[in-house]
Amino acid sequence: MTSGGFGSGPTRPPPDEEPRWLFGADSEPGTATANSPYDPSYPAGPVGVDFAEAYRIHSLAIARLSVLLTDDRAHAAQVTQAAFVALDLHLSEFGDLADALGYLQRKVIEKARIQRRHEKHPPPVGDPLIDALRALPGEQREAMVLGHWAGLGQADSAELLEVPLEEVERLNREARASIAAALGIAPPTPMPREPMPPEPVPPVPVPPVQRGSA
Repeated sequence: MTSGGFGSGPTRPPPDEEPRWLFGADSEPGTATANSPYDPSYPAGPVGVDFAEAYRIHSLAIARLSVLLTDDRAHAAQVTQAAFVALDLHLSEFGDLADALGYLQRKVIEKARIQRRHEKHPPPVGDPLIDALRALPGEQREAMVLGHWAGLGQADSAELLEVPLEEVERLNREARASIAAALGIAPPTPMPREPMPPEPVPPVPVPPVQRGSA
């Protein structure tokens, strides 16, 4: 497979496989910005993970993550575009597509945090669950999205968020309680941790028996 940027010859996916609306200036189909990795004139990248393959496999998941971590579709498109531009600049640093996905997820989290600091909170969208998700504090929202929509385990979420595992557990617990309250339902019962195996008890030394003299 030939490595390189999005427009590098035969590796580019057919137009009908490209959700181009994610990367246009106004988030509409067929408006890919010039001088971006999604433009045919964009130069080939360094040897490493194939950009077109990474885009084909991960673009929709990354777009969905961006939508769930921002409050505006146009901002989500900007976050998605920024993540893939950053990936294209660092292709040679990744050994496989799984590494590339982790990098893209981390970039989406970083860029979405910046967007949320600058965007006004939008009016409700009419979906109680999404509205409750958007009302969460940033870290709780990130933990919920990674665990319940992106399907990551808590250990992977902790690595992406750069927090201890116990912090991710706390964030998820508080986020679930807040969403349950917003939806008017009983909060879910937390899953009990698996009991730790008991530590082995060291044997008690038995003193030798003193025999009396005959």
